[in-house]
Amino acid sequence: MCNYLGLGVDAKIAHDFHSLRESRPYLFQSRSGNRLIYSQLGGKEFFNRMCKNFSSRLTVKCDGAKLKLPNLEGIIFLNIESYGGGVDMWGDSEMLSESSASESVTSPGKREDVVWRKQFRNDNMIELIGVTSAFNLGECQVGLSQAIKLAQGKIFTIEIKGRGKIPIQIDGEPEIIKGPIMIEIERKDQVHMLSRTTEKFHKVARKVQDVLNWAEETHILDCNQKMLLLQEFSKR
Repeated sequence: MCNYLGLGVDAKIAHDFHSLRESRPYLFQSRSGNRLIYSQLGGKEFFNRMCKNFSSRLTVKCDGAKLKLPNLEGIIFLNIESYGGGVDMWGDSEMLSESSASESVTSPGKREDVVWRKQFRNDNMIELIGVTSAFNLGECQVGLSQAIKLAQGKIFTIEIKGRGKIPIQIDGEPEIIKGPIMIEIERKDQVHMLSRTTEKFHKVARKVQDVLNWAEETHILDCNQKMLLLQEFSKR
């Protein structure tokens, strides 16, 4: 994945949307119309609950530690702070969470507050969140609720038990797979990304780029040093 990976209810809705678009493309004529159809499919899934008790089939480990999952209909792995057209599902502020999902198998019965760090797209970390239903997913997407924060880490393993069908989506591309299956998620590489900036910061960034180009041309910096400084500047 590049952006996010979903298992469960969000992938089920995405797959229903994709299937309908393939069979009836004439229904998908505008962005607002697409959103309406997506909302209708989400409402249908809220009543059907095809992913009920989905988390009971999962065993998830974060950096080797097993997570205790609450009752969820879907989990989403986030690599950037933008999901499904720009929604910040993780949230941008540090906060204390009392979620029992932070408990690991190594400390049964022990509840601890976890300080969740702010999400950055360049920190080599992956965030894991959970949603309890299609309705909860919709609430999160319009800012009326927050997804359940489950973990932050670098390596995740997901074991899905049973032979039932499993909805999965990777960067918005849905598919239905069959269990049992084991999935491992970890960082493979990193590339520079472009993003919109304000005019003020755009001017600053342009000046910095000019100075670094000058330093390279006059042999004050070599290419590797210039790239290192650009990477550090992009994190600020």
